[in-house]
Parts: sequence; C-alpha cells; structure tokens
Amino acid sequence: MKNRIQYTDEPMGKVRPVADFLPTPEELALKEETVKEKGSTPFYSKNQ
Repeated sequence: MKNRIQYTDEPMGKVRPVADFLPTPEELALKEETVKEKGSTPFYSKNQ
C-alpha cells in the first residue's frame, strides 16, 4: 500500500441504492442440537 489513493472533487454521476442481499446472522450461524449428558450423574451421586 505504498501508493495512496488521491480523491478528486468530481461529480459521481447517477447513484442508485442497492438492495440488501446478505442473509441475516441467524441464517448464517450453524445451529447445533444440545444434548445433556446424564450418564455420570448417578455414579457420583451413589458414592457421596
């Protein structure tokens, strides 16, 4: 990045808005099913 951009004060021409095309963060995030592990709970409960 040695060469810096030199901006000029010129008209940009016709500008138009762009529709939002990116998905929401909820759609991007992968959802994993949560599984509770209850196998070791009775083992520790008996030995106390």
